[in-house]
Amino acid sequence: MKTVISFDKGSVWRQLTPPLYDSFGKKIYCKAENCHLHLHSLSNNEFGPFYTTANSMGIIIGTGNVGEYLSHNDGEINTYLSRDGGVTWDEIAKGSHIYEIGDHGSILVMAPNTIPVDYVIYSWNEGKSWHKLKITEGDQKVIITNIIIEPTNTAEKFVVYGTYPEGQANSGLVAAVDFFPLHDRWCKGADKPETTDSDYEYWNPHSEAVPNCLLGRDMKYLRKKRDAECFNSEATEKWSYSKACQCTESDWECDFDYFRKDGEGACVSSTTLKPADIHNFTTPEYCQDFFYIS
Repeated sequence: MKTVISFDKGSVWRQLTPPLYDSFGKKIYCKAENCHLHLHSLSNNEFGPFYTTANSMGIIIGTGNVGEYLSHNDGEINTYLSRDGGVTWDEIAKGSHIYEIGDHGSILVMAPNTIPVDYVIYSWNEGKSWHKLKITEGDQKVIITNIIIEPTNTAEKFVVYGTYPEGQANSGLVAAVDFFPLHDRWCKGADKPETTDSDYEYWNPHSEAVPNCLLGRDMKYLRKKRDAECFNSEATEKWSYSKACQCTESDWECDFDYFRKDGEGACVSSTTLKPADIHNFTTPEYCQDFFYIS
């Protein structure tokens, strides 16, 4: 099984670009022709599925592996993050995790979901660094099954729940985690993004083929800079603007009897039909005014 992604509503599919380095900064080695990132989905309840939210611009989290195929070997599964809508990926932790996104993407909270633990980890900088937060009493450990937040993913309060391993307790755990007391400062500079005094930047959704353009639109969204360790207000609006992009080869579809080799590049003629056959059609009975053949 392999993972593929489309940036044009399913017209062209590509495999995921793997990260160059693991979460410890060590280079990942694999054969170039077979080196891609593969992620688990909701169809597998053993590992965390890929996940994003409408208010966390560009952020996708998932568990999987780098290689030729998707692995189900626990020792090969790690946790990955993309902050550009799936174009590029970073490994942010070893092993499988369950995760949640809060404060418009400013807070990531996750925990191992295949082994008993007594903590969750959280990040202010989209996975570049992590901090531990103990959630159980004494030496008790729990297998965390999920982490949830309110539906808009704009708050700093999370609910963690799981089950105790056999022999520890007969009940599960539900823990409320509020990051507001850890509040350092509010983010500033939303009115002047991309400046040194601002905690905000613009993000342009795009595909691998066309920088700063997606589905014919050049769009900009306001979001927090990765290294800005601050909180957004729950009322923060991720305003955006868009304009039409200049058309490129990928914006056009091939005419009848033409196709793109490997799903990309210029349209080339098929050899299955002779030129005379292309025009060997009769006008449909319902046709009015005119009828195009090619």
